[in-house]
Amino acid sequence: DLAMAYNNRANIRRGQNDLAGALADYNMAIKNAPNYTDAYVNRGWTHYLMGTVEASIADYEKTLQIDPDHADAKYNLELVKRLTRKNGTPDDTV
Repeated sequence: DLAMAYNNRANIRRGQNDLAGALADYNMAIKNAPNYTDAYVNRGWTHYLMGTVEASIADYEKTLQIDPDHADAKYNLELVKRLTRKNGTPDDTV
């Protein structure tokens, strides 16, 4: 479907370090499927990489509202919080 296609292209863009392009595609995936948890999780990590930690945390929390048992969202949320507490800023070496 269209949301999955946007999500997949965003993953490729993120892998090529085109974070702005990835973010735009994750936004389109979510626009087309507002409960598509994979897009929120992926956008959350992209936000973290871009240094927008608050937006990253918000995406993981939104994922957990949709699916309280989403393992990746739980893990990433705790990881981002831990790394932010440890460093005060995002750590791009993860």
